[in-house]
Amino acid sequence: MVNANEWLNKKIPADQREQATSLYVYCKCQCAYQKNLPADNKPSFGFGSNTIQPSGLKFGGGLGFKPPVQTTAPPLFGSGVPSKVSGLFEATAASPFDGSEFAVCQHCNNRDQNNYPSAPDYIFYVNLEGELDLNDFVNLNVLCIEGIGQDQQQKLTSLKIDKCINLTQIKINHTTLGCLSFGYKPSLRSISFIGNKRLIFSDNVLKNQVERLSNLILPKDVSINDLKIEIKKIKEENLKYQLDITKSNLDEDNQLWLDSLLEAQHEVLHSNSTYARKQLEKCKKRLSKVLTDEEIQDILGNSVEINEIETQLNKLTLKKE
Repeated sequence: MVNANEWLNKKIPADQREQATSLYVYCKCQCAYQKNLPADNKPSFGFGSNTIQPSGLKFGGGLGFKPPVQTTAPPLFGSGVPSKVSGLFEATAASPFDGSEFAVCQHCNNRDQNNYPSAPDYIFYVNLEGELDLNDFVNLNVLCIEGIGQDQQQKLTSLKIDKCINLTQIKINHTTLGCLSFGYKPSLRSISFIGNKRLIFSDNVLKNQVERLSNLILPKDVSINDLKIEIKKIKEENLKYQLDITKSNLDEDNQLWLDSLLEAQHEVLHSNSTYARKQLEKCKKRLSKVLTDEEIQDILGNSVEINEIETQLNKLTLKKE
């Protein structure tokens, strides 16, 4: 592991960072095969028409491989049906990869793990730790930072990209990041956040919510009904935000189980039927394999709060009538 900012200062001087449009940082495989392989026999690219990267995703390339300038969305982020993520940007699900192309180690066999430190597209294979400040990369379009599963994560504690306003594609997989802030409303075409168990997002959503409540409360003739409606909207936004982040770390099957969990809880809250309660417990048991009890209860608790406010609003409406 190397200190992320110290490494960055050595590899890309501050006065050269404006030129960068793509930055790929992959975890260098630490498997026994890679460690013990003689230097002259280590796997490498064939440098043909398709060059294989650590995630099994491909770039076009040729002899003397150099990443092409990206004029369209590169296949790095896969293809799929776009879906809204926290109402801020589009997400594209990456194509599944089973590692079948590689016989020995699906992370390093037949892969070139050398660096390509040349603008505008930088590719590095390094295991980082600590803070990584990319705010000087103001023209960055594509950012990819990847570990290798939960065993070989990029040990980052902080990633600063607040000033990377031109980002259109971002892939942050298998890191120890705890907080990520865009600092602006991103216009991302594709994203991937997989295997980041501690990751939460901090952006302008909270600031916007506080401003809305302040504008509502400041007038002397504030209506309790209007205030509750706004609070309900905010809680719904936060729950959706929470679900989007949680789902980004789940496969498609478990995403459906999470949807079923909320549907079952909705039925329990409104009908309290035996069938609904059984379904709720079934969903909780299934999701306990991929989420902690605290994560499940937090999601359910937020959903209950929304339901309680909705019930209060309905009662206020009936009183008016």
